Amino acid sequence: MQGAKQVKLSFNCDLDERTEWEIQQKGWFEQAVVHLPDGCSVPVCFWDPVRLSQDMETDLKIGQNLYR
Repeated sequence: MQGAKQVKLSFNCDLDERTEWEIQQKGWFEQAVVHLPDGCSVPVCFWDPVRLSQDMETDLKIGQNLYR
């Protein structure tokens, strides 16, 4: 699309077999950045739904209830 502004996703590491294995073991990945058309960059994190649920339950038990 000519003239369309694009959002880009980049990674702060090599996405190799080792990284894929680590992501599967941890259930989350935080080495990514979204680059917006206005020039801003936003770090992003991806969570496996099961891992996210477990972490949220633990956080609620200790009184932490804010996610950004």
